[in-house]
Amino acid sequence: MTKIFHFQMLAGPIDISAAVLWCCERRLKGLRGRFAASRNIECAEPIIIPGGAKHIAMPSHPRDPEFIFEMIEMLRVSHGFTTLYVMAHIDCAACDGNKEPTYYETILGVAGDLLRQRFSGLEIVTVFVDVDGVYLVESEEVDVAAVA
Repeated sequence: MTKIFHFQMLAGPIDISAAVLWCCERRLKGLRGRFAASRNIECAEPIIIPGGAKHIAMPSHPRDPEFIFEMIEMLRVSHGFTTLYVMAHIDCAACDGNKEPTYYETILGVAGDLLRQRFSGLEIVTVFVDVDGVYLVESEEVDVAAVA
């Protein structure tokens, strides 16, 4: 191997209190650190998947939710976080650019419920990113079968 770039990685385990399931949307880049700071999260593990919560609530392929669950479980076991923030944003390409906040509220409700069923010891917090801010989506039971 030929070294092409110098980087000093921290050795040993790191203390992660939360993970954030994000979409890969470039417009969100500046928001990631600011969101963590606003929630007093010193170190958040990003889980970046195009469409994020959409692929749990309304999968394009039957294996999508299970794949995401496996990634969350692997990171939870290795980093020990106790809170998972699940984000959806307006105008998401994975949702065909939908601009209706209620559409994303439904997706987040279903994804949140499915995650709570799968990870009973994990606090699941759902948030929606609109053009003017980040909104907490209140948790309430959603009929998963009715949405799918």
